[in-house]
Amino acid sequence: MNTQLQDVTFYLRNLNNEQLKLMRVLVEPAVQKWIDGELAARMNGHGSQVPMIGDRRTANAA
Repeated sequence: MNTQLQDVTFYLRNLNNEQLKLMRVLVEPAVQKWIDGELAARMNGHGSQVPMIGDRRTANAA
């Protein structure tokens, strides 16, 4: 896994929901999909269950 993608995932996971929603408009579609999955997991009480950005499983998440 790319270290930069791990760093980005760690950073995004530490944002609150409002910050994450704002960040969503600034990133590419693959990261938007990850953010959508992360927000959905948080709303369902699971939080941070979405695989890291760039993980092969990300395509199947959300």
